[in-house]
Amino acid sequence: MTDTATDPSGNVSTQCIDYVVRDYIGQGPFGFYGEEDTVIMSVLTPFISTMKFRDSFDGDLTDSIWMTLNVFNLQIGVYWAKYSVTNSKGQQFEKITTVYVVDNWAPIINSKLESLVKILVNSIYDPIDYILLADNYDTPTSLRDSLVILSDDLDITTPGLYSTTFQTKDRSNNHSNKYTLLTNVVETLNTPNIQEKQFVKVYPNPVRSLLYVETIENLTNTDISLLDALGREMHAPIRKTSNGYVANVSELSAGIYSVEIRSGSKVQREKVLVK
Repeated sequence: MTDTATDPSGNVSTQCIDYVVRDYIGQGPFGFYGEEDTVIMSVLTPFISTMKFRDSFDGDLTDSIWMTLNVFNLQIGVYWAKYSVTNSKGQQFEKITTVYVVDNWAPIINSKLESLVKILVNSIYDPIDYILLADNYDTPTSLRDSLVILSDDLDITTPGLYSTTFQTKDRSNNHSNKYTLLTNVVETLNTPNIQEKQFVKVYPNPVRSLLYVETIENLTNTDISLLDALGREMHAPIRKTSNGYVANVSELSAGIYSVEIRSGSKVQREKVLVK
């Protein structure tokens, strides 16, 4: 369109205006949408695209999107997904999404048999041989290379109950659970371990509710204390029985405790596991 204007002095001015007419169908958004420019997915899981496309002329063209996928979900790494779509006017649109395949699952430590291992005093023994390391991605060998011992009071030369606590991490720095393996060092695998200086038997071990302290000899002025791992005295109901004492430990948190029995000048300490 051209407009012309002339002033009283006869000066002429001309202005040309171009109008562009476009057809917009429906409401936005227009172009690619529905998927972020960067996608993070877990290893060993399928890639599922949520990409959509809406054209200003043809409307929803999601079903016409052509995807080229370069994602290997079995291996951690950086990959991509390329999308392209062509509308009815022959216009082509493209978009690339960066895909990060990551491992965000924590490894697991468990026992090969049970959480309590019984061994003979002075045996050749390594607690690591009695645990299992598992992960969704890293191998047990890799996990063992990262295995650390958080605490260990094992003494295979002295009968008693000991604990070793492990933790590991995978190559993506996911830390496993803290796992405690208990080791019961005994003088014989066939009979209960009674040392020469013992004057009571403490059982069962592990214990869930009632812990028995059975006297082996006549005792006077006996005092029994239950201590946690930090040496703090725990309060649990203790009553006398015909052949000793019984303590109700059902209200205590699961863990390793020490039972200290004092009678005159005699002192005996035993470790017990409350489950």
